[in-house]
Amino acid sequence: MFTNQFKEATVLNNGQPLDLSLPDDDHDALLIILNVIHGHLKRVPRQITFEMLIKVAVLVDKYQFHEVMEWGTDMWTEDLKFTVPKVFTDDVIPWLCISWVFKRSTEFFNVTRVFQYQSSSGLKVGQTMGYPFPDYLINAINKGRENSLAGIIDTFKGLIEKYQGSEDTVCSHEDKDQAFRCDAMTLGMLTKRAKSIGIWPPPNPPYDGLSFIKLEDQIREMELDTLCEQAYNQRDLYNYRLRSRVPTCGIKKVSVDPCIIDLELKHHGLNLRDLTDQARKVPGPGLDQRANPLLANTKRPWVLRHRLPV
Repeated sequence: MFTNQFKEATVLNNGQPLDLSLPDDDHDALLIILNVIHGHLKRVPRQITFEMLIKVAVLVDKYQFHEVMEWGTDMWTEDLKFTVPKVFTDDVIPWLCISWVFKRSTEFFNVTRVFQYQSSSGLKVGQTMGYPFPDYLINAINKGRENSLAGIIDTFKGLIEKYQGSEDTVCSHEDKDQAFRCDAMTLGMLTKRAKSIGIWPPPNPPYDGLSFIKLEDQIREMELDTLCEQAYNQRDLYNYRLRSRVPTCGIKKVSVDPCIIDLELKHHGLNLRDLTDQARKVPGPGLDQRANPLLANTKRPWVLRHRLPV
């Protein structure tokens, strides 16, 4: 903006004072930043509101003031970290902005985990308007959510296809008729249970309307006992030999529950350090960033006066 053939550069090069209007910048947030930059630390508040911290974060990223503002942002974020949401609320996206701009790895991991674990849709343009989120960050968050949901869907799909396509029975009961009935019952039960929670037939990404936490709760409450497991529990209907044989064809404890636990650990929460290298490769938005709706409601337009030294 202040170099090459930009209008502002031309004015400065001609030795004229430059009034640069900044109508999209919040007056109070910018004043806090300028007081820090110019060392007027007595004028810098030791505590600010959550809403003001969001505005400061947006401006810090816009003007690339990360390093010089580190003193204040660490203090303010530490003071407000107890407000980091543990459930999915409207504060998740603002905290994602704060933790991303100020490189708060713990808060970043926790807030991305909440989003990936509990959101019923991916991060959309309307949710990110005005926030300095690069595309690769949005993609990483959405990919983690989709991968965890795909893991659940693929588990049920694999089990259903296994029972549909096996020439031999999956159940290993020595009575072939009993094994066949067990497989048939298990297949029907899997299909109906999966359909009841919206994952059969298998949906396509981005899985809008599905959340991992809701599916997890529904699956944990599911009754998925095979015929052999039911027979083992209803001992009065079968002879002692059958009762004494522990079923090995159970699917919930063997296949479903371990998958849920593994997916919950693997695909929820992003490591800030893993994204740092990508962040360094992407230039910041700079002064020519488009109008920001987060900063639109300002008390008065801010004018930056810049004069070349004589």
